[in-house]
Amino acid sequence: MISFIVIGRNIGLTAEICFNSLFQSVQYAALSDYEILYIDSSSTDNTLEIIKRYTSVQVFRIEENYNAAVARNVGAQEAKGDYLIFLDGDMEIQPEFLKSRLLDSLGQPKYDYVSGDLINYFYKNNTFQFITKAPYFGNMLSEEKTESVVGGLFAITKETFQSVSGMNIRYKMCEDYDFGLRLAQKNILLKRLNAVFVNHHTVSYIDVGRMKRMMRSGDFLFVGLLNREHFLNPHFWKVFIRNSYSCICFFLCLCLILFTGPIGLFPYLLLISAKSTFQRISVNHSFFNYFLYFLLRDIQELAGTFFFFPKKKKPIVYKPILFDANMP
Repeated sequence: MISFIVIGRNIGLTAEICFNSLFQSVQYAALSDYEILYIDSSSTDNTLEIIKRYTSVQVFRIEENYNAAVARNVGAQEAKGDYLIFLDGDMEIQPEFLKSRLLDSLGQPKYDYVSGDLINYFYKNNTFQFITKAPYFGNMLSEEKTESVVGGLFAITKETFQSVSGMNIRYKMCEDYDFGLRLAQKNILLKRLNAVFVNHHTVSYIDVGRMKRMMRSGDFLFVGLLNREHFLNPHFWKVFIRNSYSCICFFLCLCLILFTGPIGLFPYLLLISAKSTFQRISVNHSFFNYFLYFLLRDIQELAGTFFFFPKKKKPIVYKPILFDANMP
C-alpha cells in the first residue's frame, strides 16, 4: 500500500489545490491500494472545514508541541502503507510525475528514496495575490542527481524512514536537512529526478510579514544547530558551503575586525549586497528586504552554531478527527 501523508497548519488557502491535485493524480495513475492522511498542526483557520469535504482522507490533529518534524513522524506512525509519499499542504502534485516517473507500469514504486523538481509560485502574504513563479533550484533540473539532503517533498519506504527513527523533532526548521544527512551517513542518498513533482504555492521568505515571524521565532538558529551537530558528517560540508557561504564570510570578517576595526566587515557587506542584487532577478522584492534578510539570517545562524541548545521536546499530543457524515 502507498500512504500519501500531507502535513499543514492554516492551509485554508491552498488545501483544495493540494487535495484536488492528489486525487487527480491517484485517478490518473489508476491506483487502488493507497490511503491519504492529513496531519494538522492545530490550525486556527478553516482548514479542517475544507478537509472534511474529502471523506476518504484520514485526519489527525496535533494538539500540543507541533512542528513539521512531529507531523511527518505522526503520519509515518499512523500510515498503514509500506511506502510513504510526503507532501506539504501548499503543494500541488503533478499527475504525470506520479504515474510515469515515480511508479512503474504496475503501479509499484520504482525507488526507495526519491524526490523531483519543484516550481515555486509566490504570493503576497496578506492577500495571497499571485506575484510570480520561479524554479526552486534557480534553474530547472537538466538531469537526475543524487543528494544528501531532502526537502519536505519526498517518497520513501517506511523501512528506510524508520531506519533513522524518522525526523528529529527538536528541529523546528532544517528537520528535513538533518533527516537527509543522517540517512547519508548510512550511505542512503536521495535520487532527485529531473521532472516537476509539485508546484509549490507559497510566500517568499523575503516577504516582510514572513520574515518578521521567522526572525522573531528564531527559526534560523536551527541552521546553526544543524552546523554544529553535523560538523563531523562528511556529507555535510558540500551543503554547508553551498548554503552558508555568506555566514562563513560573516564569521571570518568578525575575526578580521579584531585587527582592522569596522572596515573588516566591508567584504561581507559587499557579498550580501551582490547576493541581494542577484536574488532580485528571480523574485522582485526590494534590495533592502533581501539585504536585511541575509544579514539577520546570518546573525541567527552564527549565534545558533555556538550558543543555541534547544530543550528536549515535550510529549506529543494528537488525536484522530472523525467528521460526522451528516455535518454540513
